Amino acid sequence: MLDQMIYLLFANPGFPESGKMYDSGIKEVKHSYESDCPATDYPMLTLEIMMQDLEYKVINPGIYSVDLRPDLKMLLILEGNKVVAKCPVVQVIELEQEVVVPSVKVGFVRDNVVFILYKKDNLEVQGILYKYVIE
Repeated sequence: MLDQMIYLLFANPGFPESGKMYDSGIKEVKHSYESDCPATDYPMLTLEIMMQDLEYKVINPGIYSVDLRPDLKMLLILEGNKVVAKCPVVQVIELEQEVVVPSVKVGFVRDNVVFILYKKDNLEVQGILYKYVIE
């Protein structure tokens, strides 16, 4: 009788028969798409002007993360885990050395075309967006 009372003092109330502790810790959330990786792995792009992609989606100035999707030949511009725009890849250059810190930036602007330079692993990818022109 005394043994049973002592056992109940040390048993986990959630699972008294198993003696296991409650589950704890951060749970992995569902990924929004197949190649989704932790947010820290995406290079960040700062846009200072309004732009649009080929699907005429307007991209407001701000800071966005960028992911390369080689199967689609697109750079995905993300806000959180939401795809804001798709930037078509114009050129892919294989680098001799691997890039230590992934980066993405606006390369240059010519007329209404904005060139995006994306570097990650041993690739340099060039994509294009367009300046948003209010008519």
